[in-house]
Amino acid sequence: MKHSLTIPAILMMTFAPVAVAEAGFYAEAGYARYGIDIVEQDFNPGAFQVRGGYMLNSYFGVELEGTIGIHDDSVSDAGSRLTIELDHTVAASLVGRLPLSERLQIIGRIGHQTINLKVSGEAVGEETVRQSGNDDGGVLGAGLEYRFEQFGLRADYTRSDEASPFPASDRVEVLSIGLSRKF
Repeated sequence: MKHSLTIPAILMMTFAPVAVAEAGFYAEAGYARYGIDIVEQDFNPGAFQVRGGYMLNSYFGVELEGTIGIHDDSVSDAGSRLTIELDHTVAASLVGRLPLSERLQIIGRIGHQTINLKVSGEAVGEETVRQSGNDDGGVLGAGLEYRFEQFGLRADYTRSDEASPFPASDRVEVLSIGLSRKF
């Protein structure tokens, strides 16, 4: 019976210091480009994005994310114009990390996001129509992070099929890049 506990004990002593050494807080700031489909048009507003998280060990953690829109996107056609403004988003996720090398990691995220969008439409000679809305839904994401000691460069993709406040929208995708720091 003693031998059956020896191997797990050795494994725990071997890998536990690595997991504890990688646990801790991190913060990130960067740019996010949103892809939003509304009425079969693709809009790409941009946002300033911040993230903060805590890694419980080398492989699992939690993360909070917030964005503030910094530029809108619009489409013009035959005298009418439709504009999308991303006001802000807030998200919370569970994060998994898988080291590929000493410096490179794959990141996976699953979580929940709330998004606030404003849509305005105008036609020549007619009144401008404005609509805003909040909605929330599940998000999935994946990315890569390259570490330079305490600092890192992270790029990722996140998708939600639910988190759009407009019925004519079928997806919200985000491509982001940011600089991170471990504390």
